[in-house]
Amino acid sequence: MLGKMDMLSADERVAVTDYVKTGLAKLMPEPVVYPLSAKDWARSRDPASGMPELMAYLERFLARDRAQVILDNAAGDAGRTAAYLENNLGVRMHAYDLDIAELEQRINAVRDQLDTSKRKLDELHVRIDADAASIKNQIGLDLEAFARAFVAALPAQIDAVDANDVKAYLPAFIEDKFKEWAEIEGARLAAMLEHLAEQVIAITNENVAAAAAMLAERLGPEDTAIEISVDSFKYDIGIYAMGALGTTVMLFVNALAGGLLTIAAPIMAIILKSKIAGDIRIQAKERVPAAVLKAAEAMKPHFDKCIDDFARRLSEFVFNAGNTLYKGISEILDRTMSERREHAGGIAELKSATTQQIQQIRATSSALRQLREGLWASEDLPEAPGVGALPPDVS
Repeated sequence: MLGKMDMLSADERVAVTDYVKTGLAKLMPEPVVYPLSAKDWARSRDPASGMPELMAYLERFLARDRAQVILDNAAGDAGRTAAYLENNLGVRMHAYDLDIAELEQRINAVRDQLDTSKRKLDELHVRIDADAASIKNQIGLDLEAFARAFVAALPAQIDAVDANDVKAYLPAFIEDKFKEWAEIEGARLAAMLEHLAEQVIAITNENVAAAAAMLAERLGPEDTAIEISVDSFKYDIGIYAMGALGTTVMLFVNALAGGLLTIAAPIMAIILKSKIAGDIRIQAKERVPAAVLKAAEAMKPHFDKCIDDFARRLSEFVFNAGNTLYKGISEILDRTMSERREHAGGIAELKSATTQQIQQIRATSSALRQLREGLWASEDLPEAPGVGALPPDVS
């Protein structure tokens, strides 16, 4: 939503709206933008204020789109659960064709691969910490280089302008330069963190895939691909690195207004009290560099916190992935071996019951796919499925 559009001319409104849409298009496809004039709407219910379009969108979202999104997400989660159950049952079906000795041998091979994958995931925590420390060091060097270059350029800048301008605009000039640098460095930081996350995700997925492939190879039927669901974190990277991190940096940058002036207050007070033009310039060149260096020193902890927060989230992802992997496959192996030992003489009955359960799960998965396809196929609000829409519970 773009507010206060009544303050712009018609051409300016078009230019501002196009500019915002172009920027948002880099983050999301087909962004929806609503230029608004609350003043015009409150005063005369002006249909050109943009409010009717916004209200129509909100009514549509609350009445239909939100329900569709919630139902689609729920059906997606149910579909993944059904796929996991089908994979589990497929492993058990294949295990019924093996004798106990061969089953134990294959399970041990899967456990060896599982332990290897889990160990590699645990080692990622060391890499995350090391790379985060390296990124913090790089940002610190960049900040130091910027501060020193800024200090070196200040004397010439101060001499080039009128003393009254130095007195009037120097604090705002320093603030703007710091904000400009922080915005550029924040984008660079987001790119470095995203690169780190992509590498960690790739390694995580490789190890999850290796363990799942070993399970499918040793115990899975030929037409079954074992999948252990792990939060890909991919969408979160885009949102956090480019969005939330950018917001954090933006808020921090905007906070520089008060922070820098507080840091530089004693020095600025001396300059602002000066009466003679030459004295103003001399005081500025002597005192301002210290304020710049102090502001740079105060800025670094904010960047460090951004990096530490991101590294913590990434480590949590790896930790959860390792636990999900180990728990998911271990449950399949334990259940398979336990069932074979408990029902060694009733394999035919187990096969029949498991085959029936697989068929029911496949019917459920098909119904869920149809439900998701139908959600977005019509503009009408979808009706809630009836009690008999899905096959009976197979638990």
